[in-house]
Amino acid sequence: MLRAFVDVTTGYSAGTTIELGTAANAALFMTTAQNTPQSVNLYDVFQDTVNTAADPLRVTIAGGPSTGAGFAVVEYVTPLS
Repeated sequence: MLRAFVDVTTGYSAGTTIELGTAANAALFMTTAQNTPQSVNLYDVFQDTVNTAADPLRVTIAGGPSTGAGFAVVEYVTPLS
């Protein structure tokens, strides 16, 4: 995995948290400390993280937001064999 980002286009209501990961590890790609959903911004995390194809991406939005919008992207590569 090369990069994970959350682009908040409309700030979320107070108390909202976002993390990117998998079912096995909800914060594998981005922890709640690496973004602030209440602020419109691009939160970008470059990395070298290994993930198995059997463990799909999971975006967790918690805190019961009543407002907010954005999107999450995980970019990855598969080595040539």
